[in-house]
Amino acid sequence: GRVTTIGGEAGSISIIGAVSPPGGDFTEPVTRHTKRFIRCFWALDQQLAHSRHFPAISWTDSYSEYGDEVKDWYTAHVSPAWGTLRDRAREILAEDDKIQQIVRLVGEDVLPDDQKLTALTAGLLKNGYLQQSAFGPDSYCPPEKGTAILDLMIAFYDKAEKLLARGCPLSLLKGMRELTELTHIREIPADKTEAFADLRKRLFDRMDEIDRERIAPRREE
Repeated sequence: GRVTTIGGEAGSISIIGAVSPPGGDFTEPVTRHTKRFIRCFWALDQQLAHSRHFPAISWTDSYSEYGDEVKDWYTAHVSPAWGTLRDRAREILAEDDKIQQIVRLVGEDVLPDDQKLTALTAGLLKNGYLQQSAFGPDSYCPPEKGTAILDLMIAFYDKAEKLLARGCPLSLLKGMRELTELTHIREIPADKTEAFADLRKRLFDRMDEIDRERIAPRREE
């Protein structure tokens, strides 16, 4: 927590412990006993490490019980939507975990477009939000930038969901150049706030354009 030192300077103290269960089995007694007394758990995932996804922290097994305690601060100082965005992102990642089990059995081609959209958005969250680059100049991500990234990714999901309901194929949206830019949005410097607004406008304009072009031939017929 935040403290004032004897010298009068402000700082924070974090206590971090490590448990290394044999074979990565989180159900073994020592790990289970440890989890009884902690409120934040970062589970390292061997598969993520092998796929060069760093930090290799599992988004399904990891958790924090401090979310509600910091929510008021984030709402007041960062964004009123912070708590909602966090919950939405967790829901999408949890749903994608179920979808990936189906994909491993029968492949992605058999999925309906709404499930493909969930998997696509989860990929954006994993690669564009949770993943970090060791070669990037940023040593950390300010809360304002992280929230802006999350807000745009969730906004893309909501808008794409509406277009799918109107009959727009997901394949038309997946080919957008702006979607590739969204994947690399973390590379935008934190002080370039206008770049986030510009990408949002271009992304949504392109999605609307795709929808209009799809409908236009039918009207001509």
